[in-house]
Amino acid sequence: MMWALSGLLPLLHFLNASEWMQFERQLVSPEWWRLPGSLLVHWNIEHALLNAGALAAVGALLPARQRPWLACALITGGLASCAMLQLALPDVTHYRGASPLVAATLPIAILTLWTRGASGRGIALVILAGVVAMAWAQAAGLAGSSVLPEGVRPTWELHLAGLLAGTPAALASYRSRSISPSS
Repeated sequence: MMWALSGLLPLLHFLNASEWMQFERQLVSPEWWRLPGSLLVHWNIEHALLNAGALAAVGALLPARQRPWLACALITGGLASCAMLQLALPDVTHYRGASPLVAATLPIAILTLWTRGASGRGIALVILAGVVAMAWAQAAGLAGSSVLPEGVRPTWELHLAGLLAGTPAALASYRSRSISPSS
């Protein structure tokens, strides 16, 4: 699943799908597919590859038994991001990017690393610290993004929506792991 999604992101860029799939506030009512479609298209190939690589890394990290929870995190993260984009961010008139989906997978990745001993916990803490620092800097207007074109602001609000929406799936995955019979 993650490999397919990771491959789809750059493919859509090369197929020039961004123009007809990006979120455009004035076109969402008659062209509803733009809202979910905007989570699959990107501003440039670097943007697509960054998100594709992050999704592939999370997919490679997780054992097969956690993949249903990962799918749940992607779905809830996507829904939360679409709702926030449409209802709570009137200043965002155009949007492209899968980073809310990446953010939705981070809680399950962090918890998976946490269960892998001291080195896993160290990596989990570094990822968590990086995510918090980046979100704070973007929210405070102190940091942009090197992969976004000039004039396009990072939508930290959508990243936060994805992160929060993916957390219940991560907790359910962790709980189901801890109560599963050992083999």
